[in-house]
Amino acid sequence: HPFDKICHEHKVQHRTIRFKHPWTNGMVESFNKRIKNNILKKYFFNSIFEMKEKVINFVNKYNFEKRLKSLNRKTFEQF
Repeated sequence: HPFDKICHEHKVQHRTIRFKHPWTNGMVESFNKRIKNNILKKYFFNSIFEMKEKVINFVNKYNFEKRLKSLNRKTFEQF
């Protein structure tokens, strides 16, 4: 599969998970809660496009700037 080839080229382990299980659902719910509290409850949007832009900016900032304790204070990009 093309996605597997890209993962292999970048030395990323591609794992699949069983959906709708408590441990995977909990991670998703945790991140959704973070988005809800940091964006949806703080801002009023005039259009869906404004909201999508804000969410995309938040996710990009989270992935490329936020240092996480579980990753030894590295960002996802650095890890």
